[in-house]
This record gives sequence, structure tokens and C-alpha cells, in this order.
Amino acid sequence: MQDDLLDSLIDRAQADPALNSAMLRTMLDSTLIVPGEIVEADGKQTANFVPLLDAQGEQVIAAFSSPARLAEMDPAPEKTVMIRGRMLLQLLRGISLVINPFSQITFELSPDHQAGLLAQDASDAQSGATRKVVEKAGTALALHAVASPPLHLLEALGRAMQADGTVQAAWFGGHKIDSNKATTGWLVGVQTNGDFNRIGQRLANTAQAFTPDGIITDIMEIGGANTQLSDAVRASFPQFYKRG
Repeated sequence: MQDDLLDSLIDRAQADPALNSAMLRTMLDSTLIVPGEIVEADGKQTANFVPLLDAQGEQVIAAFSSPARLAEMDPAPEKTVMIRGRMLLQLLRGISLVINPFSQITFELSPDHQAGLLAQDASDAQSGATRKVVEKAGTALALHAVASPPLHLLEALGRAMQADGTVQAAWFGGHKIDSNKATTGWLVGVQTNGDFNRIGQRLANTAQAFTPDGIITDIMEIGGANTQLSDAVRASFPQFYKRG
């Protein structure tokens, strides 16, 4: 599911630059496939990534969002490494990264862009990256993107939505009750053409089984009575599910 989410966001961000932030955050937490190998010597591991030449003859590192995207490379690499996007950027030094270079679902990160993205990621992790403050039932909620989305939870929710068949789209992020900084949780916005109470309860049960102790995952209807909150969720959170 994570590769479908990343591919979907890359594709949509090409048409809507407002989605670039969500796409890049998802890339950082996605497992990418990189031609090359990890070599161990003297007790230390070194990444030996195999560079490609771009159209200008400059060396770049290629990474692929899924085995399907890797299969578009001809000839296929002899060895590959599976690595989180965040760690990959930390290992690259002064060389551009191209995601899915042989596909239309692609983008490139220059060394300067990589450094800026890692710096912003570190800042977001410390501050909570608060984006919006909205009212819900008279309470101020501070919405924020989640630096490291819980992929196991998103995968479980995605399977439940797929099986139900009435969910059209879903968004995921975090929220804090603004008057109580200690009260935090995750928020899943669900757009459905079915009975929200029924699917909401099913998703709440699924979320409870995959949510760590001390965190509450709330399920809310997108397009319901609170239009301000619905609009804020769509603007602040990355979309992780879209009905095919």
C-alpha cells in the first residue's frame, strides 16, 4: 500500500503543486529500492549506490517506489538496497536523487533540496508542525501533519476501506486540543457515499487494534456538518486512500 500511496501523491503533485509537501513527507517514510549494495568493512557499513547519467550527462542516484517501477529499468540492476527515504537522503552527499527515473511518475531532488527537506523534517519532528487551528464542538483543535505516519495503521485502515467499498477517500494526520497541549491524537478523515456511522465504527475498531497505548485515533466524516474542519483536514493532511 505504501508504494501506491507514494505513486498516487507523485502523480497528483505534478498537477497540483500544493500536494508537494504531502508527497515529500510520504517519500521520507516510504521504503525505496535503490540500485547498489551495502558493504561492510572494519565493522562499518557503507552504501555503494550505482549512479546513472541524466540527460545532461550528470551523475544522479535513482530510487524506485515499488518493484513495478524498478521493473521499468532496463537492464535490471544486479543488486538493490531497500531503504527508507529519510535514511537515503542522509546517506547522499552532493548528488541529485531521481525517484522513478524511467516512469512518468517521477521527480528529482537536488542536493540543496535534500538538505532543506531534512532540515524541515527535523524541525517538524520537534515542533509538531502545527498547520491549522479549527473549532470542533467549541474546542480549538490544532491540526498537524505526522512526521512518521504509522504505515501499519494506514495499511489496516486501507484494507478495511477497500473491503467496505463505500469509502471514496481518506486523509490522515495528528491533532492537539489547543487548550491542553498534553492531549494529542491521530485523526482520520473519511469521505464516504455510504452510512458513515457504520463505516466509522468499523474503522474505529480497526484503528483501536493498531494504535499504540497513549494515543487515540479519531474517525471523522469529511463533508459532514462541520465544513470548516473538513476543509482544514483536506488542506493540512496528506490523502492516504482513494477508491480506485
